[in-house]
Amino acid sequence: MTYVSPAAKLYKSEAGWLAKSLGVRVLEGDVSVSYVLHPKLTVKGEASKVRVDLDNALKVLGDALNGVAWVDDKQIVDLHARIGAPVKNGAISVTVTQWEGGIEK
Repeated sequence: MTYVSPAAKLYKSEAGWLAKSLGVRVLEGDVSVSYVLHPKLTVKGEASKVRVDLDNALKVLGDALNGVAWVDDKQIVDLHARIGAPVKNGAISVTVTQWEGGIEK
């Protein structure tokens, strides 16, 4: 059994509502996803050394976008993720496109 913390549930809900408010529509079929995790910017103008693990952020956000950007995160057939430039409060940028390539068999 998987335990989902109250903080993770809140994050998933807020991420889903934010995506909907930005006009994100549910895609059907295979999708390509690109994530850029932006660490928090410190008062010294540097990237915070403390940040969420990139792979953990992907799983939580992937689940949060189920029913928002895609029907189910099983539709993701192409995935890219990286750490980007720091921003004031930290952020994650997500780009989702319909996958036009074939799946290797």
